[in-house]
Order: sequence, then C-alpha cells, then structure tokens
Amino acid sequence: MVVDAHSHLFHHSWYPQAFNNQLVAALGRRRNASPHAARVLLRALSDESGESTLRAMDRAGIDRRIVLVID
Repeated sequence: MVVDAHSHLFHHSWYPQAFNNQLVAALGRRRNASPHAARVLLRALSDESGESTLRAMDRAGIDRRIVLVID
C-alpha cells in the first residue's frame, strides 16, 4: 500500500478573500508570475470535490492520502 503522508485539499471558496489575495501574491512572487498567471495557478490548485485529487492519486499509484488542514 502506498500512502501519501502529507497533502492538502484546497478550494478558494473555503477561505476569506484576504487569504486568497495573499496566496496569489505569494505564488506570483515565488514564480515571478504576473497577477493573472498567479490567479490561474490558484484556480488550478482548487479542488472543491476532491475528484482531481483522486485522479492524481490513481495516476501516481497512491492508495491512501493524509490530508492536512490549512489553518
């Protein structure tokens, strides 16, 4: 059995706008991205239902995943 012991499940609607703005700014600085590109990345990271996460786990051969909460 393959276990991913550190993962996060994220969707921008679960957090206040101020958190999302700060995350976009941090992603933009880290990747030297434009604000538009950083927002696209934020949307790409979002997985409200977990379906994208399950597909990625299947592709990687991961059986179980421990999801850590972002506080």
